[in-house]
Amino acid sequence: GFSGLLPEERSDRGVGRILPEQIVVRAVALRQEDPERSVLQIIRILELEGLAEPGKVKRTTLSEALCRSGVSRAEVTRKKETFQLRESPYPNAMWQIDTCHLLHLPDAQGHRRTIYLVGCLDDYSRHVVARLYVADDRPALADLLKRAIAARGKPESLYSDNGGPYHSDMLATACARLCIAPRHTKPYRPQGRGKVERYFLTVQRQWGREAQALIDAGRLQSIED
Repeated sequence: GFSGLLPEERSDRGVGRILPEQIVVRAVALRQEDPERSVLQIIRILELEGLAEPGKVKRTTLSEALCRSGVSRAEVTRKKETFQLRESPYPNAMWQIDTCHLLHLPDAQGHRRTIYLVGCLDDYSRHVVARLYVADDRPALADLLKRAIAARGKPESLYSDNGGPYHSDMLATACARLCIAPRHTKPYRPQGRGKVERYFLTVQRQWGREAQALIDAGRLQSIED
């Protein structure tokens, strides 16, 4: 009758199901092999390998087992997100260069325009050459590099992000003529430029906030101020 259509109550309801050790061990290895592999994908592999009967291993049960083993997707991904500290062996071996949106300054019409801080940091000595610009473009980058090279000599390599000015033909040509090796970080990985990013953070904390407050109060009206 209709009672046969009703779901049967589990006799072990409220008690966590325990998977065989060989299934858990293999599932952990599959997750470590590819952290992006989903629980359902792992179950499918276990079934194809003959370690689990089709439909017997439930997603929630295996997910809990992976969490207990310390290999949840979030945990494994976090462990892989480690960055090796890089230290250049001598001055001018490598420069890190980047741009920071630092201030907002009103123009003659009262519109707020962004003021950019372009900074060039020697990876070995931490010496910085930096300057404020009204645009984040190739002329600003070229001007900063000329000033840095005049002050410090030229680097062997230049490490930057993938922004427009840093991937321009102008920079590639200049580096080729000066025998500078251009290098770029992976997209969305600012950790590779940690030292210059740290410099920007220090400037923002120790000077940027106060400067912006003076601008908002009308006491600073130009970059020269």
